[in-house]
Amino acid sequence: MAHAPEHQLARPLLRPLSVLVATALTASLVATTALSAAAEDYHGCITPEMALVGVGTGDAPADHCGSDETLIEWNAEGPAGPEGPKGPKGDQGPAGADGAKGPKGPAGADGAKGPKGPAGADGADGEMGAVGETGPQGETGSAGEAGPAGETGPAGPAGADGSDGEPGPQGETGSPGANGADGEMGANGEQGPQGETGPAGPAGADGSDGEPG
Repeated sequence: MAHAPEHQLARPLLRPLSVLVATALTASLVATTALSAAAEDYHGCITPEMALVGVGTGDAPADHCGSDETLIEWNAEGPAGPEGPKGPKGDQGPAGADGAKGPKGPAGADGAKGPKGPAGADGADGEMGAVGETGPQGETGSAGEAGPAGETGPAGPAGADGSDGEPGPQGETGSPGANGADGEMGANGEQGPQGETGPAGPAGADGSDGEPG
């Protein structure tokens, strides 16, 4: 069994301590391990006979106590001294990890209405909607005042020709020509083909013009 030589106090074989004393030492270990590192720390070993051996200061080596001994540690701290001067501000530590998201808080009261913002840019034209149904005809409005006469516009294109007027009355029949001398009567021949239509009589007077189309 090895014991640290540094800060080693005398290792007398003490009389077995009572169970009550050992319990108190163990409680002292639990209470003193949370004290400031500036205070001097002590360690020792409790034997199976409840004897305190191997008392020393500082951190105990891993193999300080025997396999059948129990390592205990405690702290001897005097009365608190006066508060020292405030030290300089230390460097800012690294940011801690984000904490868990807290529950949603209650809704706050409505804030005051803010000022009107500037007009936004015109949006793109939307698609033309379907033609709605024709609404009812509105009432006829009152006639407005006559505007000033506009300049005469250019002549329009010629209109289409009107329909022909009704034919005029037939003209009078002309006087017959003089009869020729009678020839000798010949034998009756076969009936010949129908002769051609004679020339038309003279044109009658022009009728009155019909109404324009």
